[in-house]
Amino acid sequence: MSTAVISAPDERSAPDERGAMSRAEDDASRDIAKELEQQHPRWIVIFGAFTREFLCLPRFAAPPGLKVVTVYPEAAADRMSKVERLA
Repeated sequence: MSTAVISAPDERSAPDERGAMSRAEDDASRDIAKELEQQHPRWIVIFGAFTREFLCLPRFAAPPGLKVVTVYPEAAADRMSKVERLA
């Protein structure tokens, strides 16, 4: 009879690895938000790390409470352009 030992991953390093990946993804999404804001200067674009959404607020005269909220940056760009055309 033979036995094998399978060691479990070090639980202390796993959260750090997940945290590092999450931070990298958050940083990349913040960079995308900056690019969107540069492409659409009439908007303030913020990436919410908790909600994982892009929040776009108009810098121009718009109805109170108007905002664009999307998960995908492509959708944000499309919706901001549509709102600008309607405004």
